Amino acid sequence: MTTELARGDKDIARQFYERAWNDADESVVDELLAEDFYNHELPDDNGQPHRERYKQAIRDTFTAFPDWKIDVYKIGDEGENVLMRYRCWGTHTGPGMGEPTGKRIEMEGATTVRVANGKIHEFWKRDNSSEAWKKLRSE
Repeated sequence: MTTELARGDKDIARQFYERAWNDADESVVDELLAEDFYNHELPDDNGQPHRERYKQAIRDTFTAFPDWKIDVYKIGDEGENVLMRYRCWGTHTGPGMGEPTGKRIEMEGATTVRVANGKIHEFWKRDNSSEAWKKLRSE
């Protein structure tokens, strides 16, 4: 992989995350996710294409957390994969994900994104979201 290609892949991955999770821009899904995009974090129980499920996740998140933001603070590449570390946060003031609690949650995680031919084809993600959701529901 050339340095120029790697830089382009990193730009694609960063642009996707920032537009989706800072701007609630669903159009980035059609623009930067491949038709056969596969998110390894999702169970395959409903047969809905993963691109459509990703759009729904953006809508659900911004309904519940209108101020949702992400900071991709580290990015690198390894072969055809882009590796990202990120923090995200928001305040639960909207009606999604149960009654609004007014609580602020924060998460930290890492994502590996496979980019080919200018499109994202696969995601693998690990984060501490289960801790954040527990905080949201705690008294």
